[in-house]
Amino acid sequence: MWYCYMLIGVYLFAPFIIIFKNNVGEIYFEKVVWVFVPCACLSVCTSRYQFSWNIGLSFCYLGYFMLGYILRKRFLNNKSNFKGILLIVLGVIVELVTTYFRYLQAINGIIDTELKIELITPYSPLIVIASILIFSGFSILQINKDFSSLARVTLYIYLIHAGVWHILNKIVKSVIGVDGDSKVIIPVNIIIVLLISYVFASLYIFFWKKIEKKFKITDRICSWLKI
Repeated sequence: MWYCYMLIGVYLFAPFIIIFKNNVGEIYFEKVVWVFVPCACLSVCTSRYQFSWNIGLSFCYLGYFMLGYILRKRFLNNKSNFKGILLIVLGVIVELVTTYFRYLQAINGIIDTELKIELITPYSPLIVIASILIFSGFSILQINKDFSSLARVTLYIYLIHAGVWHILNKIVKSVIGVDGDSKVIIPVNIIIVLLISYVFASLYIFFWKKIEKKFKITDRICSWLKI
């Protein structure tokens, strides 16, 4: 669950980043981001930290935060499904290459703690390239269908999925005697975990809205904050 801890630091920095952007302007801000991202990548790949809520780590992840902003803004009025799909495919290819390299390391007995620069960390060079390609691709796509219902549950799916994955692995191992790391089981588990997590996330949102409406929790919080 490192992502949630890191995100706390990112949101704490976010107001200062917005102030900085407004003061320097969009063009200069974009130049700063393209310099910041490689520097953050180098920092994360050459540093070791004990906690995911490390303030320096959160500062480095501002690179993704700012990069997402400028990519979305750049492609906001430049939609093309062909280019979008092409960029997503290229990003997936980069991820597959990364996976292959990691597989070669694994069969040679190289574990994560022995790597000077880990291939599969979120800020490894190949992962950064793949992320830029995939996010740019989705930003370019002209999507006409409404996926807002899915967007509303993504955070809750993330929070729930780890527990679902753990329980499902235990069930699979006890019933069919196969470990959850099997090449066949992993893809099946991903789909099942996503579906189960989606159901639980939807139920949580449904019942929370009922409770919130009954006890007027949001109104009380807003009233308390004003005080």
